Amino acid sequence: MLLSLMESITVLCSYCGEENNTLRSFCVKCGYPVSAATIEDFTDSERKSVFHSLCNLFTEMKVELSDEKYLSESILNAYPQLRQYLNYAWLRPLGGLWDAVVGTKLSQIDFTGPSLDIGCGDGVFSSIFLGTEYDEKFDIGFGLKSKGKDLFDHYEKGLFQHVIRIHPNRRFDIGIDIKESLVEKAGESGGYRTTRVDDGVYLKTISSDSIGSIWSNVLKNFDNIEDALSNVYRVLKSDGFIVTQLPLPSMLNNFYYYPQFVAENDPDRKKHLWKMSRGESAYHPRYLATEEWRELFIRQGFRDVQVVGYVVNRYIQKMWDTGFRLFIRELADFSRFLSRVDALPIFKKSVVDWYIQQAIPLLNYENCSENTDDFSFVLIKAIK
Repeated sequence: MLLSLMESITVLCSYCGEENNTLRSFCVKCGYPVSAATIEDFTDSERKSVFHSLCNLFTEMKVELSDEKYLSESILNAYPQLRQYLNYAWLRPLGGLWDAVVGTKLSQIDFTGPSLDIGCGDGVFSSIFLGTEYDEKFDIGFGLKSKGKDLFDHYEKGLFQHVIRIHPNRRFDIGIDIKESLVEKAGESGGYRTTRVDDGVYLKTISSDSIGSIWSNVLKNFDNIEDALSNVYRVLKSDGFIVTQLPLPSMLNNFYYYPQFVAENDPDRKKHLWKMSRGESAYHPRYLATEEWRELFIRQGFRDVQVVGYVVNRYIQKMWDTGFRLFIRELADFSRFLSRVDALPIFKKSVVDWYIQQAIPLLNYENCSENTDDFSFVLIKAIK
């Protein structure tokens, strides 16, 4: 009954005008936040609940991953860019850990040219796995928007020129996104030869048979994924390929709040749990098994579909689901305060060092689990 009611209520995306039902946190067309909750939407008790849940999860994780095989520090050698991702996302560390897990897999792929990143966002994620190194003072709070649902729809020209320490040896030839502010920011990130505004479904600015390889983390978000894959196929050269991250049915069980929401019968409690989940489970329009994803690509004409790997284990996802996203503005203000009093470098390094130590069992588990249900995504490489 509750889901039926929520599905009947719609809201227009303030960015592209697409109509969305309120089950969707992000627009089905452009990915812009539609009804994503911010800290102002939560009561004091709900805010306390977030921290309480995170503490409980941390305690459970420490107990469940206490076996010696999860405590080997040598695992850090397999994630050379972990500190870079955590330096950037230290205000939301589980997001940084998530990116380090996926980025490490992608750093091992040779994206043959001309290469394309569909849905490049602000460019930071891709630029790091390609080899950009940022100054320690650079973090997720740089250029953060002070108000509105979308914290990161903001750009200050010249932002990156003072914070890029090492430019990468390789870059994507083209990065596209639907948001102009993000495209401009990505253009300075060091990860792209050129960036432009384009729709990730229709790829109107990309010529047919012109692209050697593609990375995309947004295909999974499109309702009309068949059109998106058709256009990916169109722009790829013969033997060209796309690598993309796709959600598995196990992802729904790996959320923290969503399984509680499904099991709850009390309408008020159910509504509360949906609010606490921020609608993350509705972000993706489909959750398919690996073989179902493979068949979807084959139907669009791809001749070979390979599994690159499975990523983001259930411990990382559950902790990410209860993480600091709601508090990012407040934490960014704290970061700026530390910078003003010249305390940021020492404080941040100590915090990131602690994050890295706590990440060791999570990364060991990521590397040793052989049960695909422990993971939330499959990385697919589809060849034309």
